[in-house]
Amino acid sequence: LESIESNYQAVEKLNETLLTKLEEQKISFYKNNFGPSMPHVLNLAFPNENHDLLLTKLDLAGFAISTGSACDTVNTQISHVIKAIGVPEEYAAGTIRISLSKDNTKEEAENIATALVRILGKK
Repeated sequence: LESIESNYQAVEKLNETLLTKLEEQKISFYKNNFGPSMPHVLNLAFPNENHDLLLTKLDLAGFAISTGSACDTVNTQISHVIKAIGVPEEYAAGTIRISLSKDNTKEEAENIATALVRILGKK
């Protein structure tokens, strides 16, 4: 139980690193969650973006991410879960999932944030 808590704390710090870098670069995003969530899955949505295009661009940059909701991975349309948790319409199509673990580093969190900044540009 102690190692679970320390793992969660490590991943929460990685999430904070990534989100802080996006905020510092003025990247508009919506953190998708409804109540308590697991820290190892960071679900973000970006306004007026296409999740498939983000997936492809991040893949080409060397990052493996997922799109939509973990509860609806087959459907290519906006997930019913994303709609149900109230993600604003202009953000919903730009939803991606980033999975992190205690084995990821701060540098890796910063690198994906840098890639997102480069892909999304300052808007």
